Amino acid sequence: MMQLDWHLTLWCAAPLVVAAVVLRFAVVRMFTLWGASAVQTARLSERILENYAGVHVVQAFGALPGAQARFDRENQHLLDLNVRVLAIRTWLMPIVGVVGKLCVVIVLYVGGLKVINATDDFTLGQLAAFVAYVNILVSGMMSFGFLIGAVQRGYVGLSRIYELIDAPIERDAAQGALPEPAKAGHGLVVRGLDFTHAGAERPALSGLDFDVRPGERLGVFGLTGSGKSTLLGLLARVYDPPRGAVKLSGVDVLDIPIRDYRKAVACVGQEPFLFSRSIRENIALAVAPEDIDEARLSAAVEDAALAVDVESLPEGLNTVVGERGVTLSGGQRQRTALARAWYRDFDLLLLDDVMSAVDHATEKRLIDALYRRTVGRTTMIVSHRVSVLTRADRVLVLDEGKLVDQGTHEELLRREGPYSRAWQLQRAAERLNADAPEVAHG
Repeated sequence: MMQLDWHLTLWCAAPLVVAAVVLRFAVVRMFTLWGASAVQTARLSERILENYAGVHVVQAFGALPGAQARFDRENQHLLDLNVRVLAIRTWLMPIVGVVGKLCVVIVLYVGGLKVINATDDFTLGQLAAFVAYVNILVSGMMSFGFLIGAVQRGYVGLSRIYELIDAPIERDAAQGALPEPAKAGHGLVVRGLDFTHAGAERPALSGLDFDVRPGERLGVFGLTGSGKSTLLGLLARVYDPPRGAVKLSGVDVLDIPIRDYRKAVACVGQEPFLFSRSIRENIALAVAPEDIDEARLSAAVEDAALAVDVESLPEGLNTVVGERGVTLSGGQRQRTALARAWYRDFDLLLLDDVMSAVDHATEKRLIDALYRRTVGRTTMIVSHRVSVLTRADRVLVLDEGKLVDQGTHEELLRREGPYSRAWQLQRAAERLNADAPEVAHG
């Protein structure tokens, strides 16, 4: 175009520069909106899954209007973002098209005058070529705008994928190895253990010192917020403890490959996660369905006090439990997770308040099975129920992240501390519950 007529090219360049600036502004704005839309889509999906998993709670508390209002608010926000993107695209292309037509008009007017006046020997053929070049240039700009939009949408999606890919990898010290456990299992040594959760002002644990002998069944007692679950999270390597603070059979846990460590440790949390599979597959999670040992599975189900519950289900052990075990009660989910621990072999067992959602009759059966199965096997039992810890070899008492007492059940009762007070309160509550039917019928 410059070779044909530089003067006419400059006349065309002015509106094209305006179009390029508008296109640049629109693409940047759409990129911002697409990013916000992707985040909002994830938030809306999370809201849907949350409502689905907690549908029984929503119904039980008559919270459907509130849940619907929250969903509508999130959905409307997503709609608003997408409408704003659509609005930009709606006016962007007409603007580019108008600019293109304006360029053609300018070329026809200015170039036509040149042809009529025979200025600079500008011919009709050159004018026709110039119009064709302008149309090609404008079409290219519009196609480039669509291409940039597609690339930007893809970049937004790809950036969210790379957030996962670039997430920090769990530290895995390849130079170490899992030590051979003693016959009774691994022992633990904890020295000067301090830990503060990210964003928290006060430490969750402060200066913990204790040992767990191989084969010992150690109870951990504390009220809500005392640091019990944090302690088990550190021992299970959910969080990494400070170097040198936790040793397994004499080896710093940070020097043991994480996969090897977790193969040796079985951990059951207070809020277990169940997959949308059958109960059978959830219990025998570590093996393929065709490799499940039926005898071991039956024993695990029996010791987790699940047998009666399983028999009442339409397909027994083959019943699919739904997303996060939504079709099961809280106690059934806890017992399924406990059966998962009983099914596998372990050198160290960590239990975090696994009986908090069961009644006292079921608790007694679970306690009997627990102490029968863990004879001579290293076990840590965290609970706020003193009744679960009465048979432990030793009990640690935590308060606000500090170890304030330890000893056997009988020793702690004689000291009149937090453990003794909790025991008395829980025994009184049990007596009231036992007397309630008699009062009702009296």
